[in-house]
Amino acid sequence: MIRSLTIFVGFALGLALAPGAPGADSLPWPDTEAAKHARAWFDAFNAGESAMRAVYLEHYSPEALAARPIEARLGGYRDMRAQNGSLTPVSFPEVEEGAIQVVARNVSGEMVTLAFQCEPAAPHRILGIRVQMGEGGPGGPGGGAMVSAGPPLDDAAAVEAMRSMVSRAAAADSFSGAVLLARDGKPLLRQAWNRAERRFAVANQPETRFNLGSVNKLFTKVAIAQLAQAGKLSLDDPLTKWFPDWPGKSASKITLAMLAGHRAGITDIFNDRYETADRSKLRHNRDFVALFRDEPLWFEPGTSQRYSNGSYVLLGEIIAKASGEDYYDYMRSHVWEPAGMTATGYFAADDPTPDLAMGYTRGEGGKEPLHENVFTRPARGSAAGGGYSTLDDMLRFDQALNADKLCAPGWTDWVIGGPPPAQPRVAAATGRREAPSVGFAGGALGISADYTREGPITLIVLGNFDPPFTQAIAGQLRAIVRRMKS
Repeated sequence: MIRSLTIFVGFALGLALAPGAPGADSLPWPDTEAAKHARAWFDAFNAGESAMRAVYLEHYSPEALAARPIEARLGGYRDMRAQNGSLTPVSFPEVEEGAIQVVARNVSGEMVTLAFQCEPAAPHRILGIRVQMGEGGPGGPGGGAMVSAGPPLDDAAAVEAMRSMVSRAAAADSFSGAVLLARDGKPLLRQAWNRAERRFAVANQPETRFNLGSVNKLFTKVAIAQLAQAGKLSLDDPLTKWFPDWPGKSASKITLAMLAGHRAGITDIFNDRYETADRSKLRHNRDFVALFRDEPLWFEPGTSQRYSNGSYVLLGEIIAKASGEDYYDYMRSHVWEPAGMTATGYFAADDPTPDLAMGYTRGEGGKEPLHENVFTRPARGSAAGGGYSTLDDMLRFDQALNADKLCAPGWTDWVIGGPPPAQPRVAAATGRREAPSVGFAGGALGISADYTREGPITLIVLGNFDPPFTQAIAGQLRAIVRRMKS
């Protein structure tokens, strides 16, 4: 048996705001110290991860940061942002010098109540936040976790609630994609909404292939686990074993474990070079290396944690070197085919691939007219993200992974966020374990995917709108999952 794990992987690009969604400045705020801290929190929540990091440093008390470090708080932020999209304050039911309660509206139009508890003495920095869906008194766990309120649901009631919720969002053109809900690998809900291609009015189908964004990192991590299990590499290997000429005096301090855990200090691929690059020439994983190879590290290896697509591009190249196979060929032969994933792949943007959803975006600020995302994407995805899959293939992956068919149990645990096994080679499973709780999300402009497992329940949400729209729906669907009877 393994301990329950919940990991939410950050998006490949910054989250966009809902179109026309006002920021925290649109509502007059009370003139108190607690209100000033809360206002800064809302501005940062809607702006993105780097802004949240700054808010933790400036507006949270040392006591709060000692109890829960910034990197852990950023994980909670990603989860909460995925569930809600942007948050727009609408009222302040309770205001004190050292506390404030804020009712806000999320991107789906639902209300969320946040109660900020601050230091009793000036400067009244934030100690914690209690969050509750709906309008009313605060309740539930602190630190940004969402409460799954309501009575238990049987499978039929859960399906009805999900179908109704998604249908309303699709009718309002705030969701486009497909949803699958399964118990023990057997689908309870498998349905698509809105359009895969708007120019020709092609409808999304359950078989439509959607861009997974960073969910592809799961496949890369499985490949690393397989090669480690086979003794072809080690998580303790220094980067310089595989890239002897990697620049920088700290390169030898970087390990494969650090790359996989975003602790290496390697920078991102989505930078100024990417913005000015001829993206039509980014056709192989190795083509992305030049985007960040000469960039200085964000931090000394192992001293911090920051989400890095560049780290996973390097892991993809290490997979190729260790296996002697092309990265894409390895994924097809050793991950997708063993799992039965016949519709999954890294399809080039200019290849005539059938059943492929076009991504649609409202731009970085969420205020542009809806348009195709084709000019924001590389010609082909990388080991960090950009491959395509379907509802059925993702369910097959879920079942194969959790049945330890892709790698041995200890390595499966590592793939979904646990520690690596003590021994490099682990015997095959002799019995079923309790299924863990895991969650991964990925997205960019016009791309969004969410994979969640809660015990025997699997939820897959694939979309071709900007992340705040898909993830807001996914967050509400996860709340329903948590109410389902085991």
